Amino acid sequence: PGAPDAMPPDAGPLVVARVRAEGLLGPVMVRLQAGAVDETITVDADGTAAFPTVIDNGGAYAVTLVGGPACALGPSATGTAAGDVTVDLACQGATRLTALTLDTLTGTQPTLVDGTFTYTMAVSELQQLTRVTASPRSPAATMTVQGVATAAGVASGPVGLTALTSNVTIVVDHPLSAALRSTYTVNVARTTAPA
Repeated sequence: PGAPDAMPPDAGPLVVARVRAEGLLGPVMVRLQAGAVDETITVDADGTAAFPTVIDNGGAYAVTLVGGPACALGPSATGTAAGDVTVDLACQGATRLTALTLDTLTGTQPTLVDGTFTYTMAVSELQQLTRVTASPRSPAATMTVQGVATAAGVASGPVGLTALTSNVTIVVDHPLSAALRSTYTVNVARTTAPA
């Protein structure tokens, strides 16, 4: 019975590779390749998921998506491990809205339904403008209202309601990929009698 083989002194420590996910709408398969390591995990919830096998510190690695929904990996998806590796994974759910309100004189606010991108709202025929307040799911997401950058949770600039029916467009993007874009349209109809 001999002692277990010791690691050669130049091998360096082993480190953990993990994925930090946001905006998942369903399971996503993610593959890690690093030296002799070639494994795939299924990430099925927002949060952090680690690959089960550790990789060499100082060794090259690559993390890739294996099919699946519209998702994107961050810039750290390939490189040389210098300590534990965390790769950002964002999916289209990151650009979905969690809140949406329009300033109105009268009318009922749209009720958000995940996966629905077009809403209709009736307001007073006297209403000439509105402001939109919306919040995307991801704090990293950026948003425009009628093409003008608008901060999450802050009222937009005035949006004119010049026609009897006006479309208000909210576009939400994520910095990891344009493919994650979500575009919402609120059809605002100026038809209800004033209160």
